Amino acid sequence: MSSPVTSTKPGSALSLYERMGERTTQPFALHVLDMLGPIKGSFVIAVAAGTGGLAVVAATDRDAQVLATDLNPAMIERTQERLRPFSLCQAEIMDFQSLTVADATADIAMSSFSVLAYQHAARGREISSHRIEGWASSGA
Repeated sequence: MSSPVTSTKPGSALSLYERMGERTTQPFALHVLDMLGPIKGSFVIAVAAGTGGLAVVAATDRDAQVLATDLNPAMIERTQERLRPFSLCQAEIMDFQSLTVADATADIAMSSFSVLAYQHAARGREISSHRIEGWASSGA
């Protein structure tokens, strides 16, 4: 029997997050994806992916190879379910402040609002810059 946190049944915490959290953050993620232009075949890391809303769109609508990461096992389990139809996509438990992905392996790293959880924004940019080849910082 699933606990209320890990259940995707209506009314569970995970179901609520998927319905409400994605509804709140997804428009921003879609806008960023649109600004990127075509990403077909790109390797995308979805950092702090939650239930996988951004990862699923990148895989389905944009035909990208996706690695979705999150610290919460229930979120990763749900993201794995959603990404199952895409053989080149996966979801793994990882702390976004210490990703276990080799430097310069991703084409794109994306996150919907998890940057707000960084205690030090400069450290977040530094971590991200090592994962993406050709990183360009806005200096913010």
